[in-house]
Amino acid sequence: MKTPPERLLEEVADDFHTYLSKGVRFQPLLDDIDPNLQIDDLEKLLRIQFVCTESTGETPGVMDFVAALPDRIRRLKTTVSRDVQVRQGEVRGRIDWQETIKHRYQGGGSEATGFAAQETRTNYDIDENIVLHTLLSEIDEIVTDDLYPALQAPDEYGWLGRWTDADAELVRTLEQVVERNVYLERITEEAAVTDRMLRSVKRSRNPLYSEAAQLLGRYRRLLAYDLDPTDAKELLRTGFVAPDRPELLFELYWVFRILGCYPEARFRLIEDQRGVVADWETETGRYVMSHDSTGPTSLQFSENLDRVEVPEQDGYLSRSVAVAEHWQKYVQDSLGISGTDSLWGGRPDILLERYTDNEAVPDAVFVGEVKYTRNTSYAGQGLRELLEYMAYIRAGETYLSSRGDLFVDGPVRGGLFVDALTEDVSSDGPITIAQFDDEVKQPL
Repeated sequence: MKTPPERLLEEVADDFHTYLSKGVRFQPLLDDIDPNLQIDDLEKLLRIQFVCTESTGETPGVMDFVAALPDRIRRLKTTVSRDVQVRQGEVRGRIDWQETIKHRYQGGGSEATGFAAQETRTNYDIDENIVLHTLLSEIDEIVTDDLYPALQAPDEYGWLGRWTDADAELVRTLEQVVERNVYLERITEEAAVTDRMLRSVKRSRNPLYSEAAQLLGRYRRLLAYDLDPTDAKELLRTGFVAPDRPELLFELYWVFRILGCYPEARFRLIEDQRGVVADWETETGRYVMSHDSTGPTSLQFSENLDRVEVPEQDGYLSRSVAVAEHWQKYVQDSLGISGTDSLWGGRPDILLERYTDNEAVPDAVFVGEVKYTRNTSYAGQGLRELLEYMAYIRAGETYLSSRGDLFVDGPVRGGLFVDALTEDVSSDGPITIAQFDDEVKQPL
């Protein structure tokens, strides 16, 4: 039996919280969660996690908050103001004769029918209502936009809680409150909610307002990546465990184990480089870690027909090239589709590059292949894939490892990361085989 997802969750939650605050980027892992939800950044996952929260103890959750809205929002807190208003030919309050005479005198005969009266106005634009309105607007936007694919196929998204229940009751409740509540419509103030407003509203005796302030404050902290360990654990559960993608959590576990080998790392701010998880510097050089990517550099993990020298002697290699060449021609002529000239290609699960002296090409590379398995046969398949990565990696037209350095001490090293296998294993040379809970040494 594989290491259960909940155990993986316990192992990575604290590290996730730590490395997120240091600038480690988790976008590459999020790409694989669910293509339909298009969770293309951490912020979107945080928003989805936020609306899926439930109340625990004294901590309110969004789903319970929305479910309770119909009973709580029947009346909103208001303030009353009295202003003197002048109207022609009508009176809407107690006449202020002094102001009326003054107005008529100043206006001459044209204002002879004007009356100044004290009018009472009900004001909905108070701090409590502005906080509530802001929170509901955020929740509505998340459900309407981010959860739209899930709401169209709710049976496939049971992990989103009550938002995808068959009766869609929670979604209807939110729609009715946001779109049809006459009291909310009277809140017109669009002022930004300040921290002072949140602190004040949190002290309200009305749970509608105090919980709204707590939730809005939590939402802001999430989007600022100010996660406590509990938030981090729930985020990982929402992103990896609930959608049944524990293999991504397993890959994250090994990413953290490798990062942990560099405690002195000074993490750099990452620009928008696809696949990059972390970029840091130590006394020995600059390191770039990528996930499920060929990296942001000139490194290539592919072999095409035009690079292959066909052996003159008849045999397996020459015939393999002939098969690829003729397939490329026949698939175009017979089926009308374009055939690729690729003989091999791939993207490593983990790629670590080390640069020194501002060189454009890394002086050392570590390739990691991750297999969430306890099966030795499947692990053996992963080992073959790892050897292919190590052998074929090149910078431009030049292989990083010379023929003599291949799979011995050279610039390319590799690691196979697996769950606890049923049989003993050993590591050899530049290739490391690490099992769950094994100690990991600095790969470069």
